[in-house]
Amino acid sequence: MIQQPSTPTRWPWGPTAFEQRVGNNLTRIVVAVVAIPLVLGAVWLGGHLFALLAAAISVGALLEFYRLAEAKGARPVRLLGILVSLLLVVLAAYSEQLGPAASRSLLLALPLVATVTMTVRLFRAEGSALLDVSATLAGMLYVSVGAAALVALRNAPGIPVQGAYLLGCVMTSIWICDSAAYFVGRAFGQHKLFERVSPKKSWEGAVAGAVAAVGAMIGLGGWAMPSMPIVHLAVIGGIAGVMGQIGDLAESHLKRDAGIKDSSQILPGHGGLLDRFDSLLFVAPIVWVYLAIVALAV
Repeated sequence: MIQQPSTPTRWPWGPTAFEQRVGNNLTRIVVAVVAIPLVLGAVWLGGHLFALLAAAISVGALLEFYRLAEAKGARPVRLLGILVSLLLVVLAAYSEQLGPAASRSLLLALPLVATVTMTVRLFRAEGSALLDVSATLAGMLYVSVGAAALVALRNAPGIPVQGAYLLGCVMTSIWICDSAAYFVGRAFGQHKLFERVSPKKSWEGAVAGAVAAVGAMIGLGGWAMPSMPIVHLAVIGGIAGVMGQIGDLAESHLKRDAGIKDSSQILPGHGGLLDRFDSLLFVAPIVWVYLAIVALAV
């Protein structure tokens, strides 16, 4: 009688799932270790390098948004969206070099985008005109304006702080918020935050993330930008902690509606550009508007 070899002890979740989880986590860590210093380095250097990075994020995330829209049957005018994205980044990055007249001319052309979009859509016989135009414009407002706001924060004209410090602190606050929400949610989360959209997120984690964002902004901003009053640092931290999480939920809602797990696979282990910058695209325009309102008091 031939004795069959004994079955090795299996992990509760199975060795394949365990190995896959380890591999995914390792990939996420490696990509983060490489990408985060590159992004922060571009933020610090500013100029053409950061403008190029913002343009790449804007166009890449916009195309991912249009992919989600196409999964729901829309056919956005991609080329027009890309051109508007690049125009907004150029306006935000080079307004001083372009001069007031050129900047005003380009800015005044933006209200014509809806007219141009509807005109282009006239030449398509199939599909839904209303859906196509709406998806095209929504992507521009969501992604392109958010990316342009990143550049505006980095340049921070009229605000007596170093733009690199300002944007770096905002980004770091968002990352700390995400980490705090994740770990506190896993350890203590009992009450679902928005189960229909993101079943794993909890109120406990959300509150911890928001508090951590405020603390991070006050701590980092107080060191890097001592001229900025603590009340403004606290408000910016609150915007990062609250609106950053809403931005993440909003993008999750879009993906769930489209039946897509990740907006793309351009960042191994992290998904797409829209997945990584969804919070920042929500936070940057609001911080910019807030600082524009209180600039004289900063």
